[in-house]
Amino acid sequence: MAAPDSPTASPKPEVGAPRVRRWHLFRRTLVDFDRGKINAARGLRNALGVALPLAAGAWMHEMQPALVVATGALNVGFADSTEPYLPRVRRMLAACVLVSLAVVTGSLSGWTVASAILAAGVWAFGAGMLVSLGTQVGNLGVSCTCVLLIFAAHPLEPREALLCGVLALCGGLLQVGLSALLWALDPYEPERLALAALYQGLARLSGRTVAMGESPPGTVRASAASEALAARQGDHSLGSERYRALLDQGERIRVCLLTLRTLRERVDAAERDGSIARLLDEYFAAARAALEEVGEMLRTGKARVGAEEGAAGVKSHAVAQAERSLDAMRRMPEAGHPRVLMGDIEGQMDALNRQLRVTLELAKNSTRTGLMAFARSEAARPWRLRPSGELSTLRANLSLSSTAFRHAVRLAVCVMAADGLGAALGRTLAWVRPYWLPLTVVVVLKPDFSSTFSRGVLRLAGTFVGLVMATLLFHGLPRTLPVEIGLIMAVTFILRWTGPAHYGLLAMCVSELVVLLVALTGVEPGQVIVARARNTALGGALALTAYWLWPTWERTQVGEIFARMLDAYRRHFELLTQAFAGEGPELTAAMDKTRSASRLARTNVEASVDRLAAEPATTGQERDRWHARLASSHIFANAMIMLHARLLAEQESLRPLARNGTFQEFVRDVLTTLEGLAAQLRGVDGPGFPDLRAAHYKLVSSGEPMAGRHTLISVETDKMVNSLNTLREQVLEGKPKADS
Repeated sequence: MAAPDSPTASPKPEVGAPRVRRWHLFRRTLVDFDRGKINAARGLRNALGVALPLAAGAWMHEMQPALVVATGALNVGFADSTEPYLPRVRRMLAACVLVSLAVVTGSLSGWTVASAILAAGVWAFGAGMLVSLGTQVGNLGVSCTCVLLIFAAHPLEPREALLCGVLALCGGLLQVGLSALLWALDPYEPERLALAALYQGLARLSGRTVAMGESPPGTVRASAASEALAARQGDHSLGSERYRALLDQGERIRVCLLTLRTLRERVDAAERDGSIARLLDEYFAAARAALEEVGEMLRTGKARVGAEEGAAGVKSHAVAQAERSLDAMRRMPEAGHPRVLMGDIEGQMDALNRQLRVTLELAKNSTRTGLMAFARSEAARPWRLRPSGELSTLRANLSLSSTAFRHAVRLAVCVMAADGLGAALGRTLAWVRPYWLPLTVVVVLKPDFSSTFSRGVLRLAGTFVGLVMATLLFHGLPRTLPVEIGLIMAVTFILRWTGPAHYGLLAMCVSELVVLLVALTGVEPGQVIVARARNTALGGALALTAYWLWPTWERTQVGEIFARMLDAYRRHFELLTQAFAGEGPELTAAMDKTRSASRLARTNVEASVDRLAAEPATTGQERDRWHARLASSHIFANAMIMLHARLLAEQESLRPLARNGTFQEFVRDVLTTLEGLAAQLRGVDGPGFPDLRAAHYKLVSSGEPMAGRHTLISVETDKMVNSLNTLREQVLEGKPKADS
């Protein structure tokens, strides 16, 4: 039981979520345009990959083989991205193999209706299971299933099927070559740009106040940079080591900035004349300027002209100003100022100044000129795919309790039914190209309600708009081979340039592209347009109906997703408090992993709660309850960041605290509470809930100076107690139903 009358008890945080109308959330998914996914370079290389085989086929008067090569290039192009070269090329090579297999399997299975339906079902099930490995891998499965359906409509003899598979493989390899063309010229460009975005975000963070129940800012950019550098795990060249060091410093700077912003809020309530607050504001301005310098150097790949060498390395005017602000803080008279608070502030400022100096040095030597001067290769890059982790993930999801498995079964059943219906319509009503019916089902049907219905609406709207535009193009432009190939290249460029930013735009471009490609085979465009519209409408209706009959509601899985986040927090908190006694290389590496896992888990929960809010059966009370739980968890996450900041600034001072028995008891109680909350969210019995408030009171009253009243440790652990006690009440008020 909590002790509300204890001296350190805090009021419950206000963690209510703003009320948002469900229709507004659904409409936002329809109109949202993600500018971060726009990339002209990707569009250009993918367009060239499709257009070059067609141009060669026109020159050699062999359009049919050229179309197969272009098809391989187009579908492998969907696996292209702006991520680091190594994982990008790996995924694209896997796409080459899968697309080639889909071409061969589809061409051989199309001789009978039964074999075609069976093959489509097997591939659709595989595509559904691949969702468990991530969105990009899941999209690859969808693309390959579409290829299989297309080629199943044109059965071939084994020799011809194998030849088409080889041609598609060649087209895919061409696309891989175009994507990796600039690798040798600037091998670290994706990593460098990801780090540049991180430091530019840190610069903006230096002037921002974080609310108590808000998610720790900077999560998305930090996660993106971590994922970009993770691809270089086997590369120990000097350039890779520098970028990893920049990521590590960025993580430390983020922690220090968030801590200083929190301390800045406490200053307003603790001092009278405002002198500390003004000095801190000047310091934030200097830190922001220094971080902007780092971000600009990484973005452009050029060392900043204003950066100069100093006794401690590279020191810019901004860093010099930050050091003057720290000196001024240390000269503050003790009278009239909160010394405990000032000690915390000085420790964080000193740590941040050291990090800024190191970061500027690293950024300067990580530019193109710096890498050219110092780079050397030490280890061969691992090109071999490592399937063990992926296979274990797929194996773990082979259960009806898995959302991915249920989606895979639903997708396989729906695709087989749509394929059978299409075959029947083709025989009885002479429908043209009925394979577009199951193909639409594959594309529209997703694991969650929001994605399925938004994709269904956008697929239909985009298809019809694209068909209208294709009609206008054929009526307004001359029907010559060079013009048609030029249009295909232009539409492919738009498709891969801006298509990833909005699914409706992607669907529109795909419809235009399909009409243009089929027209190259000599089929009249009017027939293609009518067939495309008819089959897409029916396929979209089937997919939406199937999801309505067998939905996967987010409410059945949000509890498990939230529990996984608490598990991740528990592992990170345990390692973080262990590091108070001493931080070795192995512990540091483990903390990096748990910190990244915590960020990823938090992102998954936020996305799950957003999807839950958009579902039609979700009540306002249920939506607000999950938002409130999420806000309470954010308080705990922010408090962990503050403890990490203290560890980075003054690790030696924390050693006595690590040996303190009351602190260890408090840590055990926090871990037990997190474990119990996760169990409650899963609907199972867990350990009992200890009295966190009493444990915190014992810690503050233990006589340990580092945990005394008003110290950072005392304040942040008090927030943890407040957060977990509130979260416990919120979870016990309404337990989620077990996943079914």
